[in-house]
Amino acid sequence: MMNNQTFRIGRHTAILENGAWTISGNGLPLPLEIIKAPKPALDFPVLRTKVSENYCSKLCSRFPDVSLWLNRHHMNISRKYSASIAYRELKQLEKRLDRNGFNLTWSLEEVTNFAKLHSKKFFRVVNSLDFNKQADIEFNEFNVIANFNNQNQIKHNETLPKHEQVNIDLIDKFVETELSELTFNYSLGNFTHSPMISIFYKLKSWGIDLFPASGDDYEQRLFERVQYFAPRVVDETWLDRKLRRLQARELANIARETGIIQKRVQPYSADLSVNRKKAQDERNKSILKNCLLVNYHDEEESQNLIDVVQKSVSNPRNRIAELMVRMRGCEEIADELGHVGLMLTFTTPSRFHATKAHGNTNNKWIKAGKPTVSDAHTWLKKVWASVLPQWERHEIKPYGFRVVEPHHDGTPHWHLMLFVEPSKVGMMLKICRRRLLADSPDELGAQTKRFHYTMIDKKRGSAAGYIAKYISKGISGEYHTSDKSTDLDAVNAAQAIRTWASDHGIRQFQPIGQPSVQVWRELRKFSNAITNQGDDMQPLFNEQEHFALENVRRAADEGDWNAFVKAMGGLYVKRADRKLSVHYAVPELIDRLTGEIFDLNKYGEKKAKTPAGLMFEKIFITTRFKDWQIRDKAAYAQGERLIMRGVKQQFDAMMEAEAYQAMLEEDYERHLEQCEEIENMRFYWLTESF
Repeated sequence: MMNNQTFRIGRHTAILENGAWTISGNGLPLPLEIIKAPKPALDFPVLRTKVSENYCSKLCSRFPDVSLWLNRHHMNISRKYSASIAYRELKQLEKRLDRNGFNLTWSLEEVTNFAKLHSKKFFRVVNSLDFNKQADIEFNEFNVIANFNNQNQIKHNETLPKHEQVNIDLIDKFVETELSELTFNYSLGNFTHSPMISIFYKLKSWGIDLFPASGDDYEQRLFERVQYFAPRVVDETWLDRKLRRLQARELANIARETGIIQKRVQPYSADLSVNRKKAQDERNKSILKNCLLVNYHDEEESQNLIDVVQKSVSNPRNRIAELMVRMRGCEEIADELGHVGLMLTFTTPSRFHATKAHGNTNNKWIKAGKPTVSDAHTWLKKVWASVLPQWERHEIKPYGFRVVEPHHDGTPHWHLMLFVEPSKVGMMLKICRRRLLADSPDELGAQTKRFHYTMIDKKRGSAAGYIAKYISKGISGEYHTSDKSTDLDAVNAAQAIRTWASDHGIRQFQPIGQPSVQVWRELRKFSNAITNQGDDMQPLFNEQEHFALENVRRAADEGDWNAFVKAMGGLYVKRADRKLSVHYAVPELIDRLTGEIFDLNKYGEKKAKTPAGLMFEKIFITTRFKDWQIRDKAAYAQGERLIMRGVKQQFDAMMEAEAYQAMLEEDYERHLEQCEEIENMRFYWLTESF
């Protein structure tokens, strides 16, 4: 160590300048997770390469599913920096892979068992809470928590850099020792709050942060969150879903950070994530096959749930078909109005790209703190949010679709197939370019790659045909042979892209400036004309209204998106101004025996509103004529067997009763015969005696 600001790291020299560590010679910034100021001498011990390699082998044995990731990352960091920094990186990865007992590399079954175990533990804690009993405040627990947070720099409204995160073990120890006996009360009620705080910190140590953002009324909002999440943390299904979602996203982020997700290794998504997604899809498919939809009011009517799902847009073929029908309808409208089509491409700045095309790690990405896929997508959404008001100010009203795709390293970019008036094209492109280049406009390639557009030439092909490859590539890859961006075939590329979108919670396809597709789907449930008679046999609509409604229904039934948009009032009509809209309501089931209404979910809260029908001219049109319940097929069959067994027993009892009755009748007839014989014998005896 040379001085307080400079010290040796292996064969390199690290310098602290303006609060940031850099490596002398090339000025390359070190990753934040490697640096932990202000104790450089302790944080960067000079290690032999063998020590680092042994530690890497130990982690590979502990996490075999990601051994390729660990070995590759260790080798790259050792070559680029030193064994000491590689060792430090592996330490950080170990903490991320094993989060206070939750292993990110566990299988789906192991995660489910983990959720089941801890939901039972949480149940014992929550079951001891009292949310209703009134009492005086014994201690202001929040002051203790606030002081502890201030001392340890815990903030609830932002994600701290990894090198500033507080030791989770320290938090757990604090909660156990300082908050174990504390209670407080509000006007809403008094309850022992410390156990729930401990649960919140436990979930946070796994990566599930339930604490509210800091600000005004923090105590009140925390109280409300405790009440809201108390019945959820004890639900193994809720906890399992949260953990699996966290696992998928964090594994994808780690794979990207270790250089696995790239063109030369595993493009778009890691093979581990793809295989887990396939296993999850098979698991879901198996569950659907084992379930039935049963009519709540007529249990003799049922159908296989898998058959219903295959008929919906959950089926990839149906999803592609619907998107292409809508895209073709937009193009037909554009042709009729004389509008032109454009294909716009939005790309993020260089700092969001983890890996370059030749496979090397992007230094700008490291310097920016390794932004994730979600960070990049958020940047694109903010740019889009700044573009829309400017378009509206210049009366630019495009319509079409947005498609989100990943680069080879998982960084998202947008394709927008839009139609607009020819006179608006110049200003539209100018606004897009200005907003996209407002961030880092002078970096290499920004002027040519950040924003790109292509005018649709009808002589070379239609707009629907142009975007068809992006739709197919993002769903099934069924109508293509290979992926030009990588060496994958079309089907495997589509599977990797679907996995990428699922892991990061990205919506792949978004319509722009069009009517609600849910109205379209609800109307397609009607195969015949909608009746114009109410329960009192009086007409619901006048002749003109019924004609307009029937036009919309017929267009949806015939699959004509062009006619449907026109019948709905045209493009860019606000949802509140459309005469026909989807009506959402809380689903209710009425007990056939008691008449009790069931409108609460399993947490004792009002069920979420779901589509119940359509609203036209303030008149409700039902499209859900039956109430369906999902039943396990095996349990349903067992119930039927029990019913039939009872019926059989009843028939057996009846048969036995009839048999006994027959036996009694035979005895009675035999008794009558004996009586007759006795009477004859008496008559004979009297005759002989005289």
